[in-house]
Formats: sequence, structure tokens, C-alpha cells
Amino acid sequence: MEKNYNLTFITISTIIFIVSYLVISLFGENIFYYENNLHNFLIPENLPSLKDKYFLNDLSINLLVFVSLLFLIDKLFAERESFHYKIIWIIKNYCSLFLAIIYESSTGLDQTVYFYLTINNLDYYHHFGDLSKLFDLNNPTVSLLFPLKLVNFIFNNSWFAHKIFLNIIYMLILFLTIKSIKKISPDLNDSIILIYAIAFWPSLFFFTSFITKDIFIIFFISLIFYSLVSFERGKKKIVYLISIIISLFFIYTLRWWVAFSIIIALTFYGANYFISKIFDKSYLFLTFLIFLTSYFIFYGNFYSNYEFDLFTRAFERIKVEHFSDKNLYSDLFINVGEKYEFFYYYPLALFKTVFNPFLNNFNNPKLYIFIIENCLLFVFLILSIKNFRTINKSTFFILILFFILINIYIPLGYLNAGTTARYALQAKYCLFIYLILSNKKLITSMNLKI
Repeated sequence: MEKNYNLTFITISTIIFIVSYLVISLFGENIFYYENNLHNFLIPENLPSLKDKYFLNDLSINLLVFVSLLFLIDKLFAERESFHYKIIWIIKNYCSLFLAIIYESSTGLDQTVYFYLTINNLDYYHHFGDLSKLFDLNNPTVSLLFPLKLVNFIFNNSWFAHKIFLNIIYMLILFLTIKSIKKISPDLNDSIILIYAIAFWPSLFFFTSFITKDIFIIFFISLIFYSLVSFERGKKKIVYLISIIISLFFIYTLRWWVAFSIIIALTFYGANYFISKIFDKSYLFLTFLIFLTSYFIFYGNFYSNYEFDLFTRAFERIKVEHFSDKNLYSDLFINVGEKYEFFYYYPLALFKTVFNPFLNNFNNPKLYIFIIENCLLFVFLILSIKNFRTINKSTFFILILFFILINIYIPLGYLNAGTTARYALQAKYCLFIYLILSNKKLITSMNLKI
């Protein structure tokens, strides 16, 4: 038995080594190590021999960091949980350090520019403007570069150090999300499926492997959700309030409309929290409040003007960055015309924003994993309808936040499926939590069969 185990271990290790070597050999040159103040678009080759050496040194140092953090997991988690978290940590790092290189070699990503700006510590760059400040409420790129510059200060010009830093953020998202769900639903305390379902949720697993604003926004949303859940059940309410305020500030510096969405959702949460202390059936009052708010949104002059400006500004920013088809601009959902047309296009627009790509994109093999993901989410959404009345205060917050975010991100439905999938991740994170809590009986039953 032991011999078979050793043979399996050696075989798997050999395969992983060969795949890693081939990836480095074939795609390693595409890692964006820029010489200071010089750009690879200007210099076709950046001393290949020196670059190869720097690549391997960078990788070697960060593999040691990876192993050190692997042992740290044993100190932070119970033995039963640490085993699963270590598996996730290994797979996540392998995919982001090695397999992601294949994708990065043929795709122009914002992260290459962010890395270039970080290691050169530039004060100005075209399209991103003034980058000299530590924080800038009017320039989200400055706020994004702040944590990246801290990493670069410790690991000078290291591409893989940034990747491991992102993987640490990913693990914190995983930890906070699982802790929040288990506090709400103790039935899922021993659920292994819960851990792996969140860890290998394709959108979260994939898009947190790249240097973008999304991973930081998801992290702060998970921290806010954890703080709210703990606020209801814990004694350190001031600590959790401070945590929420700090998270809102950082989200505001990255994407202000997401911060405003959270503030609106927190307002509903606060109303539900205090009303429930007075009335047993607080959902009746909240339903009335939602209808009143909806009336204000659809028929109030102030908000209708602001809403148009919000959608227009969001889409104008996105279309410039992603060079969308100009023929689509005249067909925006915000230009549907009369109110009866609104009710006709609204469900389609929401569906396209959340479940994009879907079956209509089946001719694109690159999107298969996300198509399967969206189909499963849609099925679980249908199954969760019967459990709608079982939601509590924290779940109510996450559900309200989901609806607000997808309404703000409606212009995204007109972009390509890949872009929509990444930008809608913040809203789908909320939906994912809601679907887990709504279908906890199904998850528990599946866990018992394992």
C-alpha cells in the first residue's frame, strides 16, 4: 500500500514538474519584467538571458514564500480544516503562478500596466493621469497601486510576489465568507462541499489570479458581510463598525458606485435591524419601504436624472477602456424610451448582466467554464425561490446589495461576455452567498453522501 502511495506521489510530482517546465520554457518570456522607465513595446527583447535568470530567481524566492505560508495554515486552522485549506492553497498558487502564464501570454490585461506602474513608481502615465498621490478619491488607479507598491517595496520588481499577495487576499475572502456562512447557518459547520464550492467557484478562482481592482473590492465586501454577521452575534460592535467604515472607504477609492450601493444596502439593513426589535413581522414594513423607494426611483424627477447620469458615466468609462462596438451605443437599456418598454427590457437586461456568458455563447470554447457556472447558478436560483422567506437580517443585506449592484451594472450587459463576467463578479458574489444559504439543506445532504 505504501509503495503504491509513493509511486503515485512520484508520478504526480513528475507530471507537475514537466508541465511547469514546459510552461516556463514556452511562455516565460511573456512575463512583463520591464527595465526601469523602459517599455517592452519599445524594446522587443529585454536581454533574454538576463530575463531568464531574473525569472527563475523571482520564482525560486516566491516558492519559498509559498511553502512558508503553507506551513502557517497549520497554525491558523484546526487539523481537519487545515488539510483542505492547504490543498486549496497549493492548487490556487500553482494555477496563478504557472497556468495563468499561458492565458497572460496571449491576452492584453490591465495588470501588466499596473505592474509596470508599480515597479517604475511613475508619477504620471497617460490614460491614468497623476499617480503621485498616496490616495486619490478621483483616481482609483492610485488607490490600487498603494498595496502593490507595498509588496514591491519588500519584493523588489517581483512578478510572482504580486501573484502570491493576490492569493493571500483570495484565501482571506474564502476564510471570511465561510466563517460568515457558518455563523448564519451552523448546520454547515462540517460541510466540506461548502469550502470547495466557494474556493473553486470559477469566476472567483479565475479573476482573483490577476492584478485588478475586483479582488480587493470582493475582499472588502466579504469583510463587511463578516462584520455585519458578527455585529449581530458578537459583543465587539465598535470594532465591527470600524471595520465596515474602513472597508467602505477603500471600496470608495476603487469604485465609488459600489461603495454607494453598499451604503444603500446598509441603510435597509439598519432599518430591518431596528424595526425587527419593535415588530415581529418586520418584512412587511421593509416591503412597504422597498415599494416606496421603487416609486421614488421610477417616478421621482431627481433620481431619474441622477440615474441616467450614473448609467451614462459608468458606460462611458467602460466603453473607452474596452473599445465596445459603437453601433451598440444607440441601443442602450437606459435609452429604451417609454416606461412600458422599460418593463419589457428590464428582465432581459438584468439576466444579461448577471448570467453572461450563457448558452447563446456556446460557440466560444474559452467561455465554457463560465457558461456552466451561470447555468448552475440559474438552476440554484430557481431552487431557492421556495426558501425565500427563510432569509435573516444578514442574508437580507446581501440580497439587497445584489439587486442594487446588478442595476448599476446594467450597462455591462452590452459589452463582451468576458468583460461582463469580471465586472459582475461583485454582484454575483452576493448572489452566490444567498444561493448557498437558501439551498443549505441540499448542500448538507450532499455532504452526508461523501
